[in-house]
Amino acid sequence: MKRSLIGLFPLGMLLVVAMALGASPALAQDAGRARLVGWAVLPADTFANGPASGARINPAEANGRTVPFPRHPVQGISSVLYAGADRYWVLSDNGFGAKGNSDDYHLRVYTVRPTFKTGPGAGAGGVDVLGFFELRDPDRRVPWPIVNGNTPQRILTGADFDVESFRRAPDGTFWFGEEFGPYLLHTDAGGRLLEAPFPLPVPDALRGAARGLPFVQSPDHPDFASLAGADARNAASNLGGSRGFEGLALSADGTRLYTLLEGALRDDPTPTRLLISEFDLAGRRYTGRTVWYRLEDPGHAIGEMTAVNESEYLVIERDGGQGTSARFKRVYLTNLAQPDAQGVAPKVLVADLMDVADPAGISALGGPLSSGAIGLGSTFTMPFVTIESVLVADPRTLLIVNDNNYPFSVGRRPNAPNAPDDSEFVLLRLADSLRVTSREARSAGGGGVGLGLPQTGSVGGAPWTLWGTVAGTVGLALLLMAPLGRHARRLGAPLAGVALLLFSLLVPPATILAAPPAGGAPPQSGAPGGGAGAVRFQVGLIGDLLYTAEEVAKYPSLMASMDAAPLAFVIHDGDFKSGSTPCDDATFEDRLGLFQSSAHPFIYIPGDNEWTDCHRENNGAYDPLERLAKLRGMFFPGNRTLGRRTLPLQRQSDDPAYAAFRENVRWTYGNVMFVGLNVQGSNNNLGRTAEQDQEYLERNYANLTWLRLAFNQARGNGNRGIMVVIQANPGFELRPEQRTGFNDFLGVLQEETLNFPGQVVLVHGDSHNFQINKPMFASSTNRRVEHFTRLETFGTPDVHWVRATVDATTPNVFTFEPVIVPANVVDHRR
Repeated sequence: MKRSLIGLFPLGMLLVVAMALGASPALAQDAGRARLVGWAVLPADTFANGPASGARINPAEANGRTVPFPRHPVQGISSVLYAGADRYWVLSDNGFGAKGNSDDYHLRVYTVRPTFKTGPGAGAGGVDVLGFFELRDPDRRVPWPIVNGNTPQRILTGADFDVESFRRAPDGTFWFGEEFGPYLLHTDAGGRLLEAPFPLPVPDALRGAARGLPFVQSPDHPDFASLAGADARNAASNLGGSRGFEGLALSADGTRLYTLLEGALRDDPTPTRLLISEFDLAGRRYTGRTVWYRLEDPGHAIGEMTAVNESEYLVIERDGGQGTSARFKRVYLTNLAQPDAQGVAPKVLVADLMDVADPAGISALGGPLSSGAIGLGSTFTMPFVTIESVLVADPRTLLIVNDNNYPFSVGRRPNAPNAPDDSEFVLLRLADSLRVTSREARSAGGGGVGLGLPQTGSVGGAPWTLWGTVAGTVGLALLLMAPLGRHARRLGAPLAGVALLLFSLLVPPATILAAPPAGGAPPQSGAPGGGAGAVRFQVGLIGDLLYTAEEVAKYPSLMASMDAAPLAFVIHDGDFKSGSTPCDDATFEDRLGLFQSSAHPFIYIPGDNEWTDCHRENNGAYDPLERLAKLRGMFFPGNRTLGRRTLPLQRQSDDPAYAAFRENVRWTYGNVMFVGLNVQGSNNNLGRTAEQDQEYLERNYANLTWLRLAFNQARGNGNRGIMVVIQANPGFELRPEQRTGFNDFLGVLQEETLNFPGQVVLVHGDSHNFQINKPMFASSTNRRVEHFTRLETFGTPDVHWVRATVDATTPNVFTFEPVIVPANVVDHRR
């Protein structure tokens, strides 16, 4: 018997190896092809709030749609970035394809949430539009006339720029590649232009094809705006129309941009080579380093470029066909570090978008598209004229999105009347793994795509699936070897075999072998009885106090009430003096002593009475900027709170780029993120003097960056809530022209709130009116944002406090209770 079992072992091993190395007929047929694993569709007729648009579209070319549109279509997706959790930022291009018909289309970045269909009946297959921000130039960085040049916000339109790609820098700002110049545009986190547009210098290798121009210039370049007619502009330019920066990639380490032209220069003797240029973010200049991307055909164009690692980049290359005439839509991997003798980067095919396997039947009719569509079924295709977005979701999965050119393109339903293309979000599983180290790719892969798909990757170029094969093979072998010996039979081989087999089937190898992403979340802050392990805790909230001698006399009772409460910490949201009392050092020292006497950790957020308003004669006619520097030096020492018991804080000044902003802080307690920002009353110090306006610009930029980073950190931590604390009442109820100093802050706060899955609270003072309400209305729907709450603390002449109870196990996370200090109650009978 023993001999017969031993004889079975070689046969069993052969069977195991055959199972590991072999493939089913379907898998063998799909070998080398990308596979559809997720699909979501944003319908063509999707609109967002905004003014009417499309008034200059020829009605005969509107594909059955009535123009102008009453609002803004969410269309023309030309680039995609991961925005955290299950959300993405998508860039809408110039609008309707030309400078002449897009002057009423606002340049926007939308936040969307796709719910991918992953099989028949699995997943909704839809896309929710959650919000947007608009590109604008209120600081007049654009040195030539723009459409909305005489309005306060100077919102940029599709007649000003044709934005086709964008990247998010490590500092939270955005860079956009556009085609009319071509130019690079640099905005803050909310779309505000920070610098003049950056043109592309002609490299030495193209001097002979530059037509005497120092820069690469298309016929839509503003220098040619005064020329009469298209022929004159074409003759003056050295680049064809719509051939500017279609591709823009951020280097893996986040220090450089790589711009990729969509077409060759008009007089380039090699029309199949496209220029890739390196731009240094720190130096704000092109370095002079160039590489060529080689097209397969001079009639082709590129759709996007994105980084995979320090040397390899993905590029979409396509022909100009759509529908049944579409032939060539591909994704290549090119290596910028290994150009050949002619400077051309090598490339290898990664995915043929006209030949995608769909063995799961994800794209079967009856899904998100109506009948009459082509390219669906066991072979899925993307027969669109323009496919312009690619993002690495994980080492084996790409997200591809088409530009639907609404209302013009009809690639999916070419034979159906009046059927413009939708925007399709397509997840493709690659045949081979990519070596992923890019910041953008890693951030996408780290959060995943919310599908529960097996995580795959590569180690030294070998796919992760090899690990599962090896583990499974060893496991089955051990099971077959079990009868060979008494000890193996009883314990060793069977248990080890079962363990390894289950391990190979159930545990994604990436969970064992993958290193955590760089820049991961720091450990949560701790404190006795609370900190990272706290489930339910209380916070004291105060502000706008000590204006009068009466309030100074009542302050000890206020502090005694809070000291006696079981608080994790106290937050003061600004204004420790009135706006008509001196801003002298003695007052600063007195208030610091009061704050330090708190029994609980004490976090102070500066208010306008302490610095922006100190220029007033009755304040002592101080220089506001000098008083701000004094506050920073006195009230924000080290990286811990004030108070007799302290907590650790993370300050924005830890980043050398924001060394001045010590007052901007964040900390995590329990499962909630807290963030403090220097956002001031008095219109946030905007509109007073040129010097103070410059201070506002720098601080506003820092605030928006810190706010975005805090939300990103909270999403990464999986925090259930986030509390943002500022001094100013930002004017939710006011018109934008009445709150110019707060519009950027409110725009980013709304966008980040809509992208955050938990509860968001804004705490502020300023107007001395205790209130709790929900004043945020989403720009996309004009409906109330239910998971956002505003709390305004008590202020002069009321000397009371608010208790915030935080419990991350409850749906609302935050509850608030006004605490009336008995000793400070006013006798109203007098």
